[in-house]
Amino acid sequence: MDGAKTAAAGGKQGLEEALLQIVQQHHRQSLRQRQQTAADMISFQEIGDFENWMKIMDFDCKSINAAIRNIHQS
Repeated sequence: MDGAKTAAAGGKQGLEEALLQIVQQHHRQSLRQRQQTAADMISFQEIGDFENWMKIMDFDCKSINAAIRNIHQS
């Protein structure tokens, strides 16, 4: 009987260790995913900043072009 209890306790400990390992792997994966998401958000923000800069440059170029035309026509 004692041998069966020892085997059962060993099996329980093995299951606990396996579960702990799974939880730790999940935690590490979650951290990696959060880090990747943060990096992606920074990239998207930079793309948005560049798009806004391009719109401003387009408007400025159109304004300069209009001013040159006005000067040239007068």
